[in-house]
Amino acid sequence: MLVVDSNVVVYSCHAGSNLSWLGDPDLCAPTLLWPEFRSAVRGAAWRGEISVERSRELVVALGELSVTARTSRRLGLEALRIAELLGWARSYDAEYCALASTAQMPLGDFRWTPAARGGPSGVRDHSRGALNNPARHMEPHSAPRRERRPPTQM
Repeated sequence: MLVVDSNVVVYSCHAGSNLSWLGDPDLCAPTLLWPEFRSAVRGAAWRGEISVERSRELVVALGELSVTARTSRRLGLEALRIAELLGWARSYDAEYCALASTAQMPLGDFRWTPAARGGPSGVRDHSRGALNNPARHMEPHSAPRRERRPPTQM
């Protein structure tokens, strides 16, 4: 089983692809995926990157994908721990990391390198035009990364 981030799902739906290119038929995501996806395509339509009609088509395409919503009682605290550890102002992205961590599954996300084994690649691009480039995320969830503080004890 593989945890997929919204950037992977948005890119796949926009490219007209199912998620079979990931090589794992069993895909899951935190429940945040669905509202985050809708927010990303609405943002793209609002900015004029895609039409309103295309945003609706993408939401329909999301409903046709085989991605299972998963959660656990530990997910929230683990997401907060990861966000703090990585110096993120918000915990949206940490939800995906936390699910992968607590369920001991790999994470499919364009912003992470396999060599880092779950560590950030440091190449998060907040620029526009994300629908045409899988390395870009449509809606930035975190404020620009500030100098990293030492993690607090939990």
